[in-house]
Amino acid sequence: MGLGVINVLDPFHATEASIMGQIQTFTALLVFIAVDGPAQLLFAVQKSFTWVPRLDLSSGALPRAVFYLFSKIFYVSLIFVLPMLGVLFVTHVMLGILSKASPQLNVMVLGFPINFAMGLLTFIFILDYYQNLIPEIFMRMFEEMDLVMSRVMG
Repeated sequence: MGLGVINVLDPFHATEASIMGQIQTFTALLVFIAVDGPAQLLFAVQKSFTWVPRLDLSSGALPRAVFYLFSKIFYVSLIFVLPMLGVLFVTHVMLGILSKASPQLNVMVLGFPINFAMGLLTFIFILDYYQNLIPEIFMRMFEEMDLVMSRVMG
C-alpha cells in the first residue's frame, strides 16, 4: 500500500512495525477479547496441565497435528490477505497500463496516493466482512485446538 516505508516503534516487541500492521494487530486483539479469548486461553492452559503428562511423542501424532495447525493458519492468512492483495495488484497493473498509454504522466508521483487510497478503501470495505468472519475463525480455532489436543493425547 506504500505505508511500508513508514514504520513506528512497536513497544511490545521493541522493533519497528508498519502502520497497517499495527492497526490490524490492535483490531485482532480487540476481537480476541470480544469473543472471550482470554477465558478460552486460560481454559486451554488448565486443560494442558491434565493432558501433558499423557503426551506420547513416539506415536508421530504431534508433528501431524502441528502441520495441520500450520496449514489452517496459512489458509486463514490467505483469506485475510487476498482481497487487499488482489485490489493492489489490479491497481498496479492499471498504473502500468496508464504509464505506457500516457508516458508524460508521472506514475511514480501518482502511484503512491492511488495505492494508498485504494488500499485504505479496500480495508474499510472488507472490515464489514471481517466483522462476521473473525469471530467465526476464533471459535473454529478453539474447536480445532481441542480436537488436535485430544488427537495428540490419545
